[in-house]
Amino acid sequence: MANRAYLVGLNENFFEDDDVNLHPLIDRSYALPLLWFSLFEPDDLRMYSHVPIMLTSRDKALANIDRRAAALKAFLGPQAAPIVDHWRTFIDENAYANYLMNPMELVQMQDEEGEFLRDLRQWIAEFESIADGSATTRTLGILHQAHDGLMEYPYTGDPLHLCGHSFERPLPWERKRA
Repeated sequence: MANRAYLVGLNENFFEDDDVNLHPLIDRSYALPLLWFSLFEPDDLRMYSHVPIMLTSRDKALANIDRRAAALKAFLGPQAAPIVDHWRTFIDENAYANYLMNPMELVQMQDEEGEFLRDLRQWIAEFESIADGSATTRTLGILHQAHDGLMEYPYTGDPLHLCGHSFERPLPWERKRA
């Protein structure tokens, strides 16, 4: 059964070029890792063949991470804070012109038409409250969908829930834990 979301890199213009090569960077089963949202802004949400995707340029992705890093570290706590830096390193080392979050398989798992899009919009808004420091609760849908442990402070769990997994690429947060 299809159950993954993918973060991919690409050098072409996704909506304008005829031949687009998607390079899978990282994935996650049954959820969207919290730090994926750090790459994007709310207006990066677009529809592609009835699937909500998020698409941004490399420059914007890195600027977004840099702008949000301090608030994310404060929200997650001191033990998880280095993972935010490792995430930034991972994106910097995998230099593509654009980054795309593809949740198509998660969309296919939803029972109700439009349910995933509605949830994604809510998670984006909740992430923005974390990133700007205005979140007044840890009981947020974005945290629950990624992993219940993210609602605890400080977060001491697996980086998988923050970043995702790759069978093919070295992951800086895994090197540091080994």
